[in-house]
Amino acid sequence: MKARRKRAAKALLDIANDYEVKQRKFLRNIRFTETSAHWSGQAHDYSVAL
Repeated sequence: MKARRKRAAKALLDIANDYEVKQRKFLRNIRFTETSAHWSGQAHDYSVAL
């Protein structure tokens, strides 16, 4: 489960850095559910499936 969360966090970071103005090295406040991960940025809300 921890490895899937790390992969999801990396995927969210890649997506966020494509669309957000501020480039980040890591994301805070990622919300995990049983099947997905969510993060809210300045421009959009992002989600990826676990």
